[in-house]
Amino acid sequence: MVGSKVRYKCEAGYRRIPGESNFIVCINDTGLIHWTTKASVCERDSRATSQQSERKHENPVTIVPSDTAGYCGIPSPVEHTTPRVTEYAVGQELHYKCLHGYDARPPTSDISTCKEEHGKTFWTRLSLLCTNDSKSGEEMTQPIPITDTSEPSHVPSVMFPVTVAVSTVFPIIFIILGWIIVSKLW
Repeated sequence: MVGSKVRYKCEAGYRRIPGESNFIVCINDTGLIHWTTKASVCERDSRATSQQSERKHENPVTIVPSDTAGYCGIPSPVEHTTPRVTEYAVGQELHYKCLHGYDARPPTSDISTCKEEHGKTFWTRLSLLCTNDSKSGEEMTQPIPITDTSEPSHVPSVMFPVTVAVSTVFPIIFIILGWIIVSKLW
């Protein structure tokens, strides 16, 4: 969705090139919806290896327009990085589903929406109970905190096992998260 941000994290053995931003943003460039481009943001970390530091230059990422109005789709890969969605625009939804081996127990609300009211952004409450036979009745969610900012909201704090799909109307990006607390990102 226009306004969404993705932060690239350098892989093990690499570090961010000094002066290079590790963010890309979904923008509307005179009707063409696309991600801002990055050629390379990481270089081999000489402290992590005895090899000589190398900086790889790539051709800029190709801009591919999205078929869905207002959406950028999945960002293009950048060498030696892992993309992480860190901010969401008001109106975006997170669709949750239990991981393999877990079943949703009623009552369930598997969608949390980023909303803004009275200048504050927050995630709507999520009521999802994921259980398996060995842990019957174990709740796998936590309350979603309200943020005190009018900037795009960060992902809600939720304990998993759930799979999250980011979208507003159509599923765009599927993010598989396992046993992490999202609030500890960056």
